[in-house]
Order: sequence, then structure tokens, then C-alpha cells
Amino acid sequence: MSGLEFDYDGHLPKENDWIKVVGKLEEQGGNLVINADSVKIMKNRGMEKVKKFY
Repeated sequence: MSGLEFDYDGHLPKENDWIKVVGKLEEQGGNLVINADSVKIMKNRGMEKVKKFY
């Protein structure tokens, strides 16, 4: 599993929801975190595993 942490003041998604986060990537305490402007719960799930492209 991979992903990024995000900070958001609005409604948070449920565990295992697939989401689209829009915001700015920032460093916080040595970690990269998205300072989110919006979080949208997606209707369709994406790929469960990343494919090798080359």
C-alpha cells in the first residue's frame, strides 16, 4: 500500500474510501503532506496494485 498523508478541515472519508485530494504538497516535520483544499470520495475504485510501465 502506498499513499500520502493529508491535512483537511472538512468532512473526512471513511477507512478504505478511494479519494481524490486537491491541494499543495508541503513538508511537515520531515514528511511530505498534502495541505488539502478539497477531498472527493470517488465512486469507482482505482487499481489495487501499481503496474510496471517499463
